[in-house]
Amino acid sequence: MKNPYFPVTLDMFSKNQSFTVLKGDSIKIGNSTVSWRRMKHPGGSYSYKIEEKGKTMIFSTDTELQDSDFEKNKSNVKYYENSDLIILDSQYTLDEAIEKYDWGHSSYSLAVDFASAWNINKLVLFHHEPLYDDNKMASIHKSANWYKKYQQNSGIEVILAREDLEITL
Repeated sequence: MKNPYFPVTLDMFSKNQSFTVLKGDSIKIGNSTVSWRRMKHPGGSYSYKIEEKGKTMIFSTDTELQDSDFEKNKSNVKYYENSDLIILDSQYTLDEAIEKYDWGHSSYSLAVDFASAWNINKLVLFHHEPLYDDNKMASIHKSANWYKKYQQNSGIEVILAREDLEITL
């Protein structure tokens, strides 16, 4: 949370701040287990997996998907496979993601590929390009739904993140 990636400084927040350094690979919070994984983004980024009552959700913004994220190794299988929901950085079109390699963000088509590869039921396209208008976002949502038809797991529900969106698992 520092410039140039985050324009709000910590001293702008309320005085009731507390931070916990995460150690190991997971913690229990109430009835939930929260685990995390470092993702590719300038300055660093983490995704968080929350498991509760047999349901799993992954929140992964500021994520530039890598080939290694698709590898079917033990760690990836444990973290991603068969999750109920992933909220995933899908800021760009594929052309833009290629042009902006190493900027720390993914394309909506890679997000669909990823959800399909890991048999994730619901994909929320998230972290939209600030320059896109509502028509462009609707077009991306439509394109993602068209593209998913050609995936191994074509039953993915693709959702476009928007203000006031609520999802019950």
